[in-house]
Amino acid sequence: MNNEVLIYGGINVYSAEAFINSVNNVEADSLVVRMDTNGGDPQATYGMVAKFNEFKGEKLLKVDGRANSSGFFFVAMVDNVEALDVSEFVVHRAAYSAEAEKSPLFKGEIKERLKTINDSLMSSFTAKIDVAMFEEMKDVTISEIFSMDSRIDVKLTSAEAKKIGLIKNINKLTPEITAEIDSKRFEVEANYKLKLDNKQIVQPKVEKMTEEKLKAEHPEVYASVVALGFAKKNAEIEAEKLEIEAKRVEKETMRAEIVAEIEANKLNPLESLTAENAAPVIAAPVVTAELTDLEKISAKIDSELGLTK
Repeated sequence: MNNEVLIYGGINVYSAEAFINSVNNVEADSLVVRMDTNGGDPQATYGMVAKFNEFKGEKLLKVDGRANSSGFFFVAMVDNVEALDVSEFVVHRAAYSAEAEKSPLFKGEIKERLKTINDSLMSSFTAKIDVAMFEEMKDVTISEIFSMDSRIDVKLTSAEAKKIGLIKNINKLTPEITAEIDSKRFEVEANYKLKLDNKQIVQPKVEKMTEEKLKAEHPEVYASVVALGFAKKNAEIEAEKLEIEAKRVEKETMRAEIVAEIEANKLNPLESLTAENAAPVIAAPVVTAELTDLEKISAKIDSELGLTK
């Protein structure tokens, strides 16, 4: 009787549900879970680990390829684990996107929830491995990996994983094992295609997502969206400010050039005073005319640059 359940691909609420249903359908006295994943949702992983550990019979986790991210922590949370000599492992803290974590909204309850998840993951990891050996081997501390101020990826080979106590046994990859793994992949693909052909896959009903619903059910996503909206709006405001300032500088430059030209070409009243003609020069009308012309020019510049008051 088939007692194998696969974790092939991303870990999310849907794959977690499929995993739990598959374990529930195992009627044998033993359970073998085979893994090849880049990880995914840590909280979905908790449910999968819980179901694995609830199984009453003998249990074994086999890492066929990758046990990365939340897949890594699945390995850390169960006892009996083996891997192939070509398997790989990647550990890092749980994180939101870089943009979301840089947002001013990434604080308070949102940040504390993420820290709580990482405290749990770190506890599971350190409880299983030789911490001193790991830190010396990888030249990084556990605290640095799980710090909320950094994002560090640490890769491990199967030999390194066994040395620190993360896994118990290493199996050499043979043609027979390769064929067995390929067969499992083909089985997953064929089963998926069969469901499609028989229209057994029911598309979930898509409900309209309102702002209130998003904020209540997915606060971290809501915070990220709001932060991105603020960032975009601020960028637009700054761009508009720069454009207005550029127009102002252009206007002042043009005004200064025109004034300089008028001053250079204007007749100096003192030059009209000679020994033969010492009559005083009345400059007021000239100044009035020049100021009127300058005001007209300034108004025209303002209009062309869109700065009309």
